[in-house]
Amino acid sequence: MGEDFFSRYDIPSGLFATFDHPGDALAYLDTQEFPVVVKADGLAAGKGVTVARTREQAEEAIRDSLVRGAFGDAGRRVVIEEFLQGDELSAMALVDGEHVYPCLPPRPQADLRR
Repeated sequence: MGEDFFSRYDIPSGLFATFDHPGDALAYLDTQEFPVVVKADGLAAGKGVTVARTREQAEEAIRDSLVRGAFGDAGRRVVIEEFLQGDELSAMALVDGEHVYPCLPPRPQADLRR
């Protein structure tokens, strides 16, 4: 996911940690302020993200993914990250080793319904 890329190249982003065992993920919540974001680490068709405003919501999201298998293989690992308030923008481009062709910025599906 993007978090690993950001960390590898020292790109500023919210604090995060990844887990594949529910006990470790639940213990990590003791170190966090809420809200937090709990994400299935794989492709979950836009369904694997929970903005957990309370510890109870975060615990439920962790259990849904890691214990109940709600997102199949996509939810075998979860990312718990700091909640950042504000707009989001993804920048995409096609590259061929010599040229960069910027694409129009995508918008999250939820924004398209407005």
